[in-house]
Amino acid sequence: MQLVIDSSGPVGRIDVLSEDGHSTSADYIEMAFPPSLGTGTIQRFTLSPLLFVMLHRYTLSRDVELRRRAEPGDQSMIIFSFRNMVRPATPSAHPSSIRMLPAVQVSSSDMDLAVSFPTGTLIRTIIVGINAALLGQLMGQQTQKPLVQTLLSSRQSYLYEEIGSLVVQQVAADMLAHHSTDPLLSFYLTVKGQELVYQFMSDLLKRETKAVYPLRDDDGKTLFVVRDQLVQDLSRAPSMPHLASVAGMSESKLRRLFRQVFGMSLYDYYQTVRMHEAARLLREAKLSVSETGYQLGFANLSHFTRVFKQHLGQKPKQYAKSM
Repeated sequence: MQLVIDSSGPVGRIDVLSEDGHSTSADYIEMAFPPSLGTGTIQRFTLSPLLFVMLHRYTLSRDVELRRRAEPGDQSMIIFSFRNMVRPATPSAHPSSIRMLPAVQVSSSDMDLAVSFPTGTLIRTIIVGINAALLGQLMGQQTQKPLVQTLLSSRQSYLYEEIGSLVVQQVAADMLAHHSTDPLLSFYLTVKGQELVYQFMSDLLKRETKAVYPLRDDDGKTLFVVRDQLVQDLSRAPSMPHLASVAGMSESKLRRLFRQVFGMSLYDYYQTVRMHEAARLLREAKLSVSETGYQLGFANLSHFTRVFKQHLGQKPKQYAKSM
């Protein structure tokens, strides 16, 4: 994976070039993050041409757009991105930081994707690249599942994203905090990187999918625009006709593709993000249960309590006391 960095404009840009299947033989590479964009490092650990792990740890000093360039063709490396896995010690005041949920994403190399981050964003991202043939061997009989076949075949464009589970977040946090002087650090990180991929694939296989619908080149970008619209105001869900208009799709197509990419319906995704925000308000802003519920648009606090427990396994009061 190569990075092409442009700091000449008002918004810094980082273009990520996909793997060509011929991974470097070097077992460790470290580069300082460009001082014109922020401070920190990017490290890459490689034990085999079939597997690598990258750690992105830096803080942005200006607005930055991170873009993965589309590169059509047969790509033997499948790239998994584990983002926002560690919460900053001091929460950002920027509104968009509220939406930076821990997320895991994998997409085909012919998908052109971009995400923007504001000044001050703390980036803690883990990238795991694994050879498609190796992943197929590890998956065994599960390769017969439609989602896995799409992932391994490279004959159809795909994009999948999961909200990072607590297990994924813990594994990622351990990796990012592991002692840098460990002589077996590269070994440790590549083993744990495979564990992250295992957890993601386990969550992906829970989706009830009988068919995988093809994605056009711009569908990925459109769906992320819809996702952002969906969670822009967590006190009021946008209407389905409005979201379909934003996407330029029929309502049925939008529902189908959104569920395929994000693993849940639009409304379920909205409620999930809403409850993550409720947890943040209780945990970090120290709001009361009633203040949190009303701020998120719940007129009935009993309803808020039921929804919160459904998503986080505890009632809001219990959750707040445990923090």
